[in-house]
Amino acid sequence: MSIVFSLGRIVRNGIASASAPLLHTIAAFSPAIIEGKRLNPQLQTFASFQRRFFPMHRLQLHQARSMYRFAMKSFAVASRPMALIEELSIPGELGPVRARLFVPPGLSTPMPLTVYFHGGGFVLGDVEGYDSTCRHIAARARCAVLSVDYRLAPEHPMPAAVIDAGAVWRWLIEEAPSIGVDPKRMAVAGDSAGGLLSAMVCLMARDADIQAPCHQLLIYPATDGRMNTRSAQLYSKGFILEKQLTDWFRALAAGGLTDEEMARVMPIHADRFDHLPPATIVLAGFDPLYDEGLAYGEALSGGGVHVELQDHPDMLHGFLTFTGTIPRARQALNQAAASLRRALWPGHTMHRHRARPRTVLLPESA
Repeated sequence: MSIVFSLGRIVRNGIASASAPLLHTIAAFSPAIIEGKRLNPQLQTFASFQRRFFPMHRLQLHQARSMYRFAMKSFAVASRPMALIEELSIPGELGPVRARLFVPPGLSTPMPLTVYFHGGGFVLGDVEGYDSTCRHIAARARCAVLSVDYRLAPEHPMPAAVIDAGAVWRWLIEEAPSIGVDPKRMAVAGDSAGGLLSAMVCLMARDADIQAPCHQLLIYPATDGRMNTRSAQLYSKGFILEKQLTDWFRALAAGGLTDEEMARVMPIHADRFDHLPPATIVLAGFDPLYDEGLAYGEALSGGGVHVELQDHPDMLHGFLTFTGTIPRARQALNQAAASLRRALWPGHTMHRHRARPRTVLLPESA
């Protein structure tokens, strides 16, 4: 029996819909409560099963990639119909970069666009796995979404992914009208490693004095890479993004780069944080990257950038994977998509739903 089939059967047998007491009994663990935060029990169960039966860092690379793709396609939000889906090949410095354009029904040109960079530690993830997630963002944010299949390590170690992200953005500046996009309403978004790429695009655009995105949506972003924060220690074991996994990602992604060279592609090490696009930063309470996401928000705010923090204390890193099976994860994704919609449709009135998660506006420095 294949690994991915086994995982699918476990989920179909009821983890996603079981009650919290039943899950704790079946999985033989106590509720995860750290510093007053309580992890969503469905996510805790997924994390427990993944750790015991499917540790990514112990799989062959092709198995890990298949597992990640399967999880995203099976447990993320249901696929939504699109008015147009187009496969693109974008010229890059290292060769063509594959991308997939999603256009939801009802948009007229020129339309707003979000460039989406997937997560996966620069080692896992692809356009296919994130297909339904990008469709959902397109529908909820009322914008086209360009999902980028940037190059992965170890075949293409860093900074290949950053170079591809920059090449896609430069191409869009020139070619946006040719695909029906309003060049003044183009945002970037990404989760985890993709959050880093989104932040780097904004920094590179500013430093190159070219058009910058109108907004950056960073979902539990990697911004530092040293994994020396308090949250990295608190959540280093038992919450999917374990230390052994981050060490595996870093070893494959870094290639032959030194720590100093890797720091150059980490947003938190930028020389300055002024004149950057407004940002929405989504945090998961049980995430080793929580502190570095928060620190990046504070750095941006210190540079005079408007920052909205969406803090989800009961979520863990990678909750986008479970937006189709866990309502709380889907609610968090919808809240993030709403921030994109506000940024891409300024001045338009939207119906607002009452939300459980905390939303914090960081004060802007004078």
